[in-house]
Amino acid sequence: MNAIQPPEPGQVSLEVLATATSVRPGARFAVTVRLTNRLGSVLASLAPHPVNLSYHWVERASGEVVVFDGLRTRLPRPISPGEAVNVVLEVEAPPASRDLRLVLSAVQEGIAWWDRGAAIDVVDFKPRGVALQSDLSRVQ
Repeated sequence: MNAIQPPEPGQVSLEVLATATSVRPGARFAVTVRLTNRLGSVLASLAPHPVNLSYHWVERASGEVVVFDGLRTRLPRPISPGEAVNVVLEVEAPPASRDLRLVLSAVQEGIAWWDRGAAIDVVDFKPRGVALQSDLSRVQ
């Protein structure tokens, strides 16, 4: 896929539809999102600059980025302008139990992360015993 200008606000959106309610540090889990493409270009996970979905883990209190480069999830197929598709992301929790925010993003590999121009959703995870509990109030 050729390089695309990073999106303006609202041109690409990620909305969390479902996620785990409890996650152990270091565990992998699924987050289902709805990706909406309002760009004038097709989005695809094709070379030389594929568009993938990923995430950052950010400490809520300090804003410190705990994990910048999350696992990548390929788009299931090319997404045309005006189209929306549900995608299941694989996410890995950080190894330590902290008060964290999961920030979802699209990324065009070798070009740019789209977490600034895109409308993105976040999920807060708070330590509860040996697990992280998600705050689903944003996604209900």
